[in-house]
Amino acid sequence: IDLTEALRYLTTLPDAEHTPDSVEALVQLARNFFFAAQPMEALQAASLASRMAASLGQDVLVCDARGVEGLALSDLGRFTEATVAHAESWRLARTLGDFEREGWAIKRVGDLWQAMAQFDAAITYLSRSRDLAAEHELLDLELSSRNNLANCAVQLRDPEAGLRALL
Repeated sequence: IDLTEALRYLTTLPDAEHTPDSVEALVQLARNFFFAAQPMEALQAASLASRMAASLGQDVLVCDARGVEGLALSDLGRFTEATVAHAESWRLARTLGDFEREGWAIKRVGDLWQAMAQFDAAITYLSRSRDLAAEHELLDLELSSRNNLANCAVQLRDPEAGLRALL
C-alpha cells in the first residue's frame, strides 16, 4: 500500500469513525514519513493522530503522537512548537508511569537543545535521559543518550567529558 494513499484515506475518515487502531496506524504512518525525510506528511499524520487519540481518551497514543509531532516540527525548524509537543509527551509519559516513553521524551528535549547549539542545556537533558535509561535498563535509550552527550561535549571542545559520556 502506498503510504500517501493511506494517509489520504485516514485524513478523510470522519472524526467519529476513528478508533484506537486507526490512530495507531496514523502514528506509524507519521513515524514512517519522519524516517523517510517527509516532515510535512509526518506532521499531518501525527497531528491528526494526537487530536483523535485525545478525543478517544487514549493517553498512550497521544504521548506517542505528540512525540512524533515534535520530531517533525523540529525538522521543520519550528523549535518552540516542537518543545511544547515533547513537553506534552513527557508529561503524559510521567502520568502513565512509563519510564521508556518518559526517557525518550526527555532525550528529544535534549536533542532540540542540541539542534539549537545550546549544548550545556542539551547535556542537562541528555544526562537525565541517560540516567533514567540506566536505572530502568533501557539499553537503546541509554546508548543514544550517551552518543548525543559525547557529541555535545565535542561541540564544547571538552573531549574528556565526551569520553566520560561514552563509558
